[in-house]
Amino acid sequence: MKNSRVSQKLKGFPVEALERVRRGFEYRGETIKDWAVEHGHDPHIVYFVLNGKLRCLRGKAHHVAVDLGLKAGHNAQPLAKRKPAQAEKMVSERTAA
Repeated sequence: MKNSRVSQKLKGFPVEALERVRRGFEYRGETIKDWAVEHGHDPHIVYFVLNGKLRCLRGKAHHVAVDLGLKAGHNAQPLAKRKPAQAEKMVSERTAA
């Protein structure tokens, strides 16, 4: 039997971290889908990340995890904290590369 104090992990992220992000959406009254669309992400990928279904090692899932604050990334500030115009510019730069 596992110790209940040991945090569980889903694909590399502690369950507590995923729940913290979900509670943040609830606290702000923002839907995950609206956040995803506003920040240029596919809502399905955001849901997969928050449900612990993806490891987020590279690609779109990695960018989502960085923007949600689950991972450190090359951005000094996650897209979620930038103004929408800045976020749109960053997303277009990513897709152009």
